[in-house]
Amino acid sequence: MRDCRQNTKGAYVYSSLPIARGGKGVYRNAQRPPITLMEADPNDLSDVRGPLNSPNSARCADIQAALATKRATNARKIRHKVPRTGDTLDSHIGPGSVAFGRATTAVQTGLYLEELKETVETDDFWTQTDQFIDRPASPVFVPAKTGIDVATQIEPYDLFDFNIEVKPILEVLVGKTIEQALLEVMEEEEIADLRKEQAILQEIHNADLAEIARLEERNRRYREEQARRRRQAEHAAILRQETADKIAARCFVKAYLEPLLPTTFEQLMERGYFYDAVQHEIDENFYTPMLENVLDNNVRERRARILVDGIIQEAVTQRYQAFRELGRELMTEVTSQPEGTGGTKFGKH
Repeated sequence: MRDCRQNTKGAYVYSSLPIARGGKGVYRNAQRPPITLMEADPNDLSDVRGPLNSPNSARCADIQAALATKRATNARKIRHKVPRTGDTLDSHIGPGSVAFGRATTAVQTGLYLEELKETVETDDFWTQTDQFIDRPASPVFVPAKTGIDVATQIEPYDLFDFNIEVKPILEVLVGKTIEQALLEVMEEEEIADLRKEQAILQEIHNADLAEIARLEERNRRYREEQARRRRQAEHAAILRQETADKIAARCFVKAYLEPLLPTTFEQLMERGYFYDAVQHEIDENFYTPMLENVLDNNVRERRARILVDGIIQEAVTQRYQAFRELGRELMTEVTSQPEGTGGTKFGKH
C-alpha cells in the first residue's frame, strides 16, 4: 500500500494522502518517524517510495498496467460513441461539415455557472493500518547445477580484430539505417500521394454533391411549377364553369324578364320608384307651385265671375222687373185713356 503512489487521473483517488511508515529492519527495534507527503523532501523520494525492488513494486506496476488498459478501453468506447462532426480532417462532406455552413465554435460557459447554495452533509472517516510484522529476508534462490564448470581465458587479440571485423557490421547497420530512412521517405511520399488523391476524390465528391443539390433544386422547382400550373388550370376551369353558369343564368333571366321589363318599369315609374332627378325637381319645385297658383287664380276668377254673374243677373232681373212694371203701367195708362187723347199723352211722355 505504501509503495503505490497516488494517481489522480485514474478511475479513483484516495480520500486522504497516504502516509509512508518508516521501515523496520530485521534486527532493529528503533522505529523510524513517519514521513508524510507534505513533509517529505521533493528531491529525495526514497523515504516515501520505498525500495524499488520490493515485492509491492511489481504488484503496483501490475495494478497500474491494468488501470491503464481499462482507461484505454473506456476511451475507445467513448470515442466510438461520440458523433463525428464535419470539422475533422478525415470526415466526409455532409450536413454536419463546414461545406454546409457549419463550424465548431468554442464557448466559455464559466459565466453561466451557478454556485450551489445547498450544503451537502458530509462525514469524515479515517483508517489506520497496522505496521507490517518484520520477517527475516528470503534466502537467495540458487538453482541446482546441471553441468560441469569449465574456466578459460581469452585475450583481446586472440579471436578477432575489432576494427576489421566491425566494419562489415557497421556497413550493414548503416545500410539498413539508410534503407529504413529511404523506406520512411517513400512511405511519406506515398502518404502524400494518397492525400492528394484523397483531396482530388474529395473535390469530385463535393462536385457530385453540388450537382446532386442542383438537380434536386431543379426537380423541386419543376414540381412547384407543375403544382402551380395545375392549380392555375383548376382555377381557370372553375372560372370558366362559373362564367358559363353566369352567362346561362343571364340569358335565362333576360329571356324571362324581357317581356316584363317595359310594363314593370312603366308601373314603377308611374308609382314613383324610378324617376328623373331633373324632372322630379322641376315637378316638385316648379310645376306644383305653378299649378297651385293657377288653381288659386282660377278659383278666384271663378268666384269673381260668379259674383259678377250674380250682380248682372240681379241687375238684369231688377231692370227686367222695372221695365215690366213700366210696361204694365204704360199698358194700364194706355188702356185707361180715351182714344182721342192717347197719342198726345204718349207722345208727351
